[in-house]
Amino acid sequence: MSGNTVLITGTNRGIGLALAELYIAKGYTVISAVRSPEKQAALSPRSGTKARHLIVKMDVADAESVKLAFDEIKNKFKIDRLHVVINDAAIGVTLKNAFLVRDADPARYAEAFNINLLGTLHLFTAAYPLLPQDGSGKFIAISTLAAVQSMEHWPIGGAYSLSKNAVNYLTRQIHFEEKNLITFTVSPGWVDTDMGYEGATAFGAADGPPEKVSVTAPQIVNVIENGTREREGGRMINYDGTIFDWGALYTLSQTDDQATLISALHRNGTAKYVTAVQTGGKGAGARGPDALQSSDSLLVHDNLLLAVNPASDELSLFSINPAEPWDIQQVGNNTWSGGNYPTSIAVSPDGNKACVTNAGSDSNVRCFDITRNGLQLITSFNFDLGLNQTNPPIGPPKTPSDLAFTADGQILLVTVKGSGNATEGPAGRIELFVVSSDSIPHKSTLYPATGSGGFPFSITPIANCGAYLVTDPAVGADLIRIERDGSVSYNSSITIPDQAATCWSAYSSVTDQYFTIDLATAKITPLSINSTTLEPTLLPGVNITSISENPGSLVDARIAHFSDQQDYLYSLVAGDQTARIFSLSAGHQGGLSDSIQTYELGAAFNSTGGAVGTSIEGLAVFLRPSWY
Repeated sequence: MSGNTVLITGTNRGIGLALAELYIAKGYTVISAVRSPEKQAALSPRSGTKARHLIVKMDVADAESVKLAFDEIKNKFKIDRLHVVINDAAIGVTLKNAFLVRDADPARYAEAFNINLLGTLHLFTAAYPLLPQDGSGKFIAISTLAAVQSMEHWPIGGAYSLSKNAVNYLTRQIHFEEKNLITFTVSPGWVDTDMGYEGATAFGAADGPPEKVSVTAPQIVNVIENGTREREGGRMINYDGTIFDWGALYTLSQTDDQATLISALHRNGTAKYVTAVQTGGKGAGARGPDALQSSDSLLVHDNLLLAVNPASDELSLFSINPAEPWDIQQVGNNTWSGGNYPTSIAVSPDGNKACVTNAGSDSNVRCFDITRNGLQLITSFNFDLGLNQTNPPIGPPKTPSDLAFTADGQILLVTVKGSGNATEGPAGRIELFVVSSDSIPHKSTLYPATGSGGFPFSITPIANCGAYLVTDPAVGADLIRIERDGSVSYNSSITIPDQAATCWSAYSSVTDQYFTIDLATAKITPLSINSTTLEPTLLPGVNITSISENPGSLVDARIAHFSDQQDYLYSLVAGDQTARIFSLSAGHQGGLSDSIQTYELGAAFNSTGGAVGTSIEGLAVFLRPSWY
């Protein structure tokens, strides 16, 4: 990188000084932009380079001061290109600006915004003409975890946290406006600088800052040097390269004291265990790898997480903190599922209704209004599935599998597995319901092309059309097109060679492929489907090997859409309580590559005192909104 130029504000001390020292050691010409040039330590460029250390007087809060500094940079120092600009100058949390809102001094807010937010704005507008427009120019602002972390961690961050949150938004706006620049913010950690110690005093942290600038600064430089528009652009990045965070992965323990196991999802798609939150109900217990014999037992819709508690006939509703999605809070109390042994749940596109299938002795479809206080049973709707089951149900035959709303929310689909005997009944089928604001009448019963002996299972919409991929352990899958009026215009089956129990599927918009999950053979089979003709093309699959003595039974599948260029596939291996994670990148059309992580979720939970069994089941993914 020798020959490049970096401008860094706030280099008199702390993080700014550490960054300046590292960049000049790399052969950069470093411009130190500081309010007090006389206090700036002179830095020695690396021998054998043309690098220089230049010092200019600049107060980022003063637009005229910034303008004069750039006049000096261009006219005196003859600099016409800035490859990297880093705004580190800021005012932090001190005793004078750590206050309760009721005691707020508006002048402290104005000061923080003038320096932290307007300072970033002044610097960008002045530096913009000197930044390369070939996609390599970088504008970086130093931010803070306190700008995005939930309020209970930073109750009096006040003006500082609020102003840094605004800086995050500003850099994201620049990212979308300036297509030829790379711009993002970096959290440097709570480090042992003067500002860090002032914050420790304000927050009553007797031990001082937990991190050292000598450790984090080299990592910040590495993040900046390797940062790309596609990966880091418009986001806030931790000093170690972690994006805060892409989201969370949820699964159910299926124990008597059922818990939602929550893991953070990192920018590379990998997962790390964070915590477990009790649902307040009972899971399925030790009933084998597929205890629920269903799909969508755990579901994310917007900022809501819904879970079934099968053994206690209950549903749980949680709100998700989008800034920290491992922070979930129960909404109201657990609600009776309206039957026995709930196994699947769906939410209408407008988020107003939730519907559930019950698989036990009272096997039915029930729906609920979603309110601010929890789930409220719609007593006028109770569709009896007539399965003559027990508690718990004996299956998989004669149990409900999944349910889903059409994209417009006007039709509800419910898949029900047949007896497996075409002459005995009942037949495998799909029940269709018309959904309106005040009623959910049954419309018709659809029999998939596999025939009455089929086991229709999970429901995955086909992209860009009104069709659905319905997995079916009898043959592999069915393709069904449902028109807006609820009529069926296409009904065909897909035979997956050597399949034994294809139960789940998921769609990747990045690769435009569907991935089916076979419980019995532990195989993931990708396929592409023409959205016009519905012609399927099978692609090479991947067999999953257990890391324990238990069978490698695959259960459930979710795809997380990280960006236009990157998806990740998550599937549980119930036998060894792991999640297998696969990268799905743009341009990769040849099927599925090897997993990028064997995530030992069960072991992580058990190490905290939990006791997950072999029936770990249920998968849901939450991705943080782009403005976080």
